Amino acid sequence: MKIKLQNTFTSLAALIFCINVVRPQVNVVGDQFFTYDYDDVPTSLPLFSNMDINQENSQADKAIVVLHGSNRNADEYFNSIYSAASYLSIQNETIIIAPQFLLLEDIESWELSPDTPYWQNLTGWTIGNKSISTTQHPRDFQLSSYTIMDSLLSFINNEFTNVNDIILVGNSAGAQFINRYAGGSPLPFNDKIRFVISAPSSFLYFNENRYQYPNSWAVPSNCNNYNRYKYGLGDLNNYMSISGEDSIIARYQKRNIIYLVGEQDNGGTTDCQSMVQGQNRIERSLTYYNYLQYFYDSEITNNQKIAIIPSVNHNHDQIFNSSCGRKAIFGLDDCQQIENLTAPSALFSSNINFGNYPLVVNFTNSSIAGTHEIKYSLWQIENESIYTDENLEYTFNYPGKYDVSLIVIDEIGQHDTTTFEASVTVDTLYGDVNFDAFLTSIDVENILTHSIGGMPLDTIQIAVGDLNNDGTLSPFDGSLILQYLDNNISQIPIENNDEFAASGGLKELELLGNIDEIIQIPIVIENVENVYSFEIAINFDPNIISSATIYPADLSVHGILIESTILENGKILIAGSGSTAADDEIEVANFYFIPLDFPDGEIILQSENFYLNNTQMEDIFTFKINQSLSVKSNPYLNDFSLGDNFPNPFNSTTKIMFSLNE
Repeated sequence: MKIKLQNTFTSLAALIFCINVVRPQVNVVGDQFFTYDYDDVPTSLPLFSNMDINQENSQADKAIVVLHGSNRNADEYFNSIYSAASYLSIQNETIIIAPQFLLLEDIESWELSPDTPYWQNLTGWTIGNKSISTTQHPRDFQLSSYTIMDSLLSFINNEFTNVNDIILVGNSAGAQFINRYAGGSPLPFNDKIRFVISAPSSFLYFNENRYQYPNSWAVPSNCNNYNRYKYGLGDLNNYMSISGEDSIIARYQKRNIIYLVGEQDNGGTTDCQSMVQGQNRIERSLTYYNYLQYFYDSEITNNQKIAIIPSVNHNHDQIFNSSCGRKAIFGLDDCQQIENLTAPSALFSSNINFGNYPLVVNFTNSSIAGTHEIKYSLWQIENESIYTDENLEYTFNYPGKYDVSLIVIDEIGQHDTTTFEASVTVDTLYGDVNFDAFLTSIDVENILTHSIGGMPLDTIQIAVGDLNNDGTLSPFDGSLILQYLDNNISQIPIENNDEFAASGGLKELELLGNIDEIIQIPIVIENVENVYSFEIAINFDPNIISSATIYPADLSVHGILIESTILENGKILIAGSGSTAADDEIEVANFYFIPLDFPDGEIILQSENFYLNNTQMEDIFTFKINQSLSVKSNPYLNDFSLGDNFPNPFNSTTKIMFSLNE
């Protein structure tokens, strides 16, 4: 590749003469050309510079390459950088180059030579697309704007041997160029190049996620092509696809980049692909810096910084000539946002930290902002995340000890976390399994329903209801609640179970029955002594029994609450709790069913688990129904009879037994 520069002052003089005749798209074309051979075809890119870049200048130890915006006004960008260098008195040791990427209308207006590349539109050169060739303005080449930049930077690196610091600066459209180029360019001298990206209208994202309020990342909806290149890594163009997604991602992470944006830059493109990155340029810049920390983790902030220029809109000259602009570009001047970035500090206090539930606690957010203002305050309590910019009022509805955390995040993503372990202790109202802050018989009913499988309770509810400290929740715990409510015991939980030893057993029965007859089995606890609660499980074969129904006895007059159910797998469950000890026989329930078959002439029901108070009875109790084959004569052939219906009261179906005289 052969590279040379040529002056074009004579050509420019002739062209300026034509300004009044044909209005050019750009007011002026660069007074120097960066010329190199691409496959033996000369290519010349116009540029502005404070030095003749075709001559070695040993004074230059820094090179600034500044890219214009959509107006291709490279001269104005050159002047802004030169002004900043002059302010720092380093204009003589800094070579400033402002290349110019022109469009079709510029070529036509200025009648530039056939070796000058041009692009169809703004998007073409900003994302590294190839230059074009038309019938009216044919070219022997079509080059990516990024390939041309690779050649220019390589030229500076090779020809200006005293230059150890190359800074590629761009604003607006030029910043879009640099943002994509930083990931796509394979130049090997990465440690020598720095990038300054100022107020682009959109950025290159590295996965499909975009920001969602209040502080998360997810796939946006209702925006097609939001992740296609230039906005994402989908459908990369030729230049970027040579590197591929993985290399682009890895390369961008290593770049030394400073992002600049005006504090009042509320404009920007309005296509949905840009809007999913933020509402305007300043929001998009801040969001992108947050995104980099989300995507790469917080270590990205070691080599990539951001500075917000106060009281500045979308103005490249004001940004470049601000103290932070000069610090970003030249490494000189003062900018606390770059030099001494301080994260926020998360601080909070509470008005109370102990009490019964429901406990209302007011948390006061006294966090201190760092360099940037705090944008989000995130409270974390009970596995719940709550975003609020204000203080927090929180209600603790359950007993326990609770950690409380506050995370504060500033507008560029710097954050701090403070956690107070066991900050709030909510006292336990033992026995209150429904957490309504009252101890009532409803809690007992909930425990009984839980015991027969009708109400799942969580570990906290079980711990609160376990009043005899055996690690389980049983009807005996319900009994202790009733005893406490009736002042029969002075405190719960109890410390000693010895006084609640009980005895008794199920009354075993042997009955006669036949197929399709209604069988009634009374379930009775006999030989009772000191019984406060009971839990009964009886098994039967559901394949030989139909219309199974259980009617618990009304034991309320004895201060006993009772719940029962029949499971489809052939299990009868009964649970009861009382406030006083029973010492007499207890008729618990009546079980009704209709036999479908008598295997081996009998049906057997057998107890599986049987508890009195907190003790499991070891005995197994049996109920046996033998099939009766006798046929009784009806002495009342000329009469009829009507039996009771079953079940009673009515269910969705019922059976009524009757006899007729024929």
